[in-house]
Amino acid sequence: MTYKLNSIFKKNSVLITLMVIYIIICLIIKYNFIDFINKIDELARGFVESGALDFLTKAMEIITKIGNIGPVLGVLAVSLILFKDKITRTVFLFNITLVGLLTFLLKILFSRERPLEAIIKIPTDYSFPSGHTFFAVGFYGLVAYFISKSSINKGIKVLFISIITLLIFLIGISRIYLGVHHFTDVIGGTVFGVLGLLISINTYKVLKEETR
Repeated sequence: MTYKLNSIFKKNSVLITLMVIYIIICLIIKYNFIDFINKIDELARGFVESGALDFLTKAMEIITKIGNIGPVLGVLAVSLILFKDKITRTVFLFNITLVGLLTFLLKILFSRERPLEAIIKIPTDYSFPSGHTFFAVGFYGLVAYFISKSSINKGIKVLFISIITLLIFLIGISRIYLGVHHFTDVIGGTVFGVLGLLISINTYKVLKEETR
């Protein structure tokens, strides 16, 4: 067990280092360049609001719910049923724990307040990073990865991966559009999501190699 943990840590050492560096950079920006960041967020918010339409708002309200914890856990349950490989299931559980724990800790660390106005009810937790975006990229991205590794028909595989990729993008956009997140919250969630996804993929590769 200790050997596996050491191998996983070694494989992910660069990614973990990048994550720590990114956190430090974000903290420096928060305490030294927050006015500049707020201006960027205001510009992004204004751009999104300029394209607001009733049917688009309804669509975004539906899309954003796919990033809620309920649908995420639902997809996790289905994935654990469909993917029979023990290592794949283990990595799914590792991933959901990693993303959930990091989202919780990072929100407390940065303690950024939500936007003042929104189309839907504003969540009570902190704003940075966007948890919906983090889960979309980190977790749904892993689902797409395992689909790409599966033996299903290539056409179906491409279809599912394309749909998931589009949903990941739209979930992030929906958080800005609906006003519950700043633009930079979504950027932060995307970066952390990518790093969490890559750590999960590396962990899968290490566990696979050690079973050969």
